[in-house]
Amino acid sequence: DNMSDGVLTVDLEGRILTFNPAAAQLLELDRDEVLGRPLAEALLSQEGLDAFNQAILDAVYGTEVGRRSEVEAQIKGARRSFALTTSYLRAADNGDGNFGVIAVFADLTEVEALRASEQRLSQALEAQHRELQGAYRDLEESNQALASALRQAQKARLAATAFVIVLFLAVGLNAWHSDAPAAADPLGPLAPAADGPALVVAPQRLRATLVLPGHLAPRRKVHVASPVTGKVAEAHFQYGQSVAQGQRLLELDTSEVEGRRREAQAAYIKAQQQFKELEDWDSNLEVDRARQALSKAALALEIQKNELAQTAFLLEQGVVSASQHEAAERQYHSQQLDYESLKRSLEVVLAKGGEDARRVAQLELDNARIRLQSLEETLRQATIKAPIAGVVLQQGQRTGASRNPRSFAKGEPVTQGESLLTIGDVDGLSVVGWADEVDIAKIRLGQRVSIRGDAFP
Repeated sequence: DNMSDGVLTVDLEGRILTFNPAAAQLLELDRDEVLGRPLAEALLSQEGLDAFNQAILDAVYGTEVGRRSEVEAQIKGARRSFALTTSYLRAADNGDGNFGVIAVFADLTEVEALRASEQRLSQALEAQHRELQGAYRDLEESNQALASALRQAQKARLAATAFVIVLFLAVGLNAWHSDAPAAADPLGPLAPAADGPALVVAPQRLRATLVLPGHLAPRRKVHVASPVTGKVAEAHFQYGQSVAQGQRLLELDTSEVEGRRREAQAAYIKAQQQFKELEDWDSNLEVDRARQALSKAALALEIQKNELAQTAFLLEQGVVSASQHEAAERQYHSQQLDYESLKRSLEVVLAKGGEDARRVAQLELDNARIRLQSLEETLRQATIKAPIAGVVLQQGQRTGASRNPRSFAKGEPVTQGESLLTIGDVDGLSVVGWADEVDIAKIRLGQRVSIRGDAFP
């Protein structure tokens, strides 16, 4: 009955002997209506179980032992796959002869679905692999064609360069021969020209200048973040305004944090009381009650012990009966059990104020104090002040950029850690410029920079 696989046994007369709950659930049949009925009435009349029934009949009329097969069935319109194993049942006494047939089956529907999905995925991956191979071959062919074209272009470029060099040399030689005096010695020094002094040509370093657009910016920027999550209560600044260090910028609504602080205060007071009780646990009311109860039990036990001794003496003298002595003994043992129980209760109560309990109470008190101090510090930071002296800039603002500044109207929500605005330190200036990917490779550390602008010489 505890198996997750379905179990069905049929005797040689075709009557169903076993039909466990898992079989009823897999075939969606009522177990009570199937047990004890003939196989033909219980299962053969069900639609959609033809392959399942045929496998069981093959086991009944066949000779194979331990036959396994996979069959499909339609159960209430849903297709199901089963792994079915059939075998003979032998007689329990001597093992000779067949008693019936047992069928064990499990649902493979989800396994078949996963197998089909895996096959579809494998086919899709194989198709994508073929596409990637084709694309790689096309890319290789394109690269080869491009390399061939590049080699031809290089040859043409070299030929053109050689032609230009030869042309310039020919033109220069022609001009030199036409301008030179007939009697001048080609190997002699240059004579001054008739209309002025001679010019000496000397090599110099080639200079190149990159022109980069940019803007002036503060020497540094300090971002101001919100210490709490809440809403804006009041703003005390305007963008572009100069502020001093420590000047108020924003007031935040701290009603939510106030509520959490009150809860933390209550938790801290409770933790203090708990810790105080454990420190003075020996004088606690619960301990006093347990000790008083144990003292009363000890007194009652002593009284009952004296009564038991007295009845034993009277029994020896023949004054009381044996039953009275036995009753006194039962009362004494009962009182002794009460005493032991109250003694253990006192030990349990004392253990509540032990070293481990006090340590736990101390840790809870420390945690409550830290939470309270953290919330109080958050409340103290609800007034956001300028960390440095400078000019209030919009968050992420570039100098001269056109952008709608963020509104800090009353009730505007802010979150803890959110960057609200930026303070620009204008005690000094920096210059921010932009270079594209072509010019950036020409820039090195230590190069001379000349800064020009319309607002300054």
